[in-house]
Amino acid sequence: QGSCTPTNSTTVDCNLGTVASGGSASATVVVIPGTATPLVTTTTVTTTSNNTSPNTSGSVTTTVVPRLTLSASGLACAVGAPCNASPSASGGTPPYVFTVTGLPGWANLVAGVITGTPPDGAGGSSSINVLVQDSSVPSFSVSQTVPLSVLEIQGSTTLVDGIEGRAYSDTRL
Repeated sequence: QGSCTPTNSTTVDCNLGTVASGGSASATVVVIPGTATPLVTTTTVTTTSNNTSPNTSGSVTTTVVPRLTLSASGLACAVGAPCNASPSASGGTPPYVFTVTGLPGWANLVAGVITGTPPDGAGGSSSINVLVQDSSVPSFSVSQTVPLSVLEIQGSTTLVDGIEGRAYSDTRL
């Protein structure tokens, strides 16, 4: 019966008890991203000599990755225009897999990007749930409920021609 103790942010000292010559023992070290304390990396400590002296301890080095974070604020589209709204992630272990629930009928999620063209009358805001999962083993995930805003563009977006040498004004936008 042994135990492991973190010595700093990347090293864990494990005392696995007495290991017979040529034998082995295992230790599991769980790493929580974004924390400085190693708390899932599995390692095996094996004796390296065939003499009778036992190996009673081993050192496990692991990498602590930044905590997985999700940024999904400010997702917006406009009626009649192709939508390309992208949540983003950082930390954890890329590549990331995004899942979105609660999308309006006109929208799809393609390779982590909300796509589609909002039809007339689709203006407003709806709540969607965005989940990102990293590729670590085991994986970590973060979810967030955010608004997806659809802007209605009112009036013409074409400006009236100006006249050279005169002040210009068009207030239709």
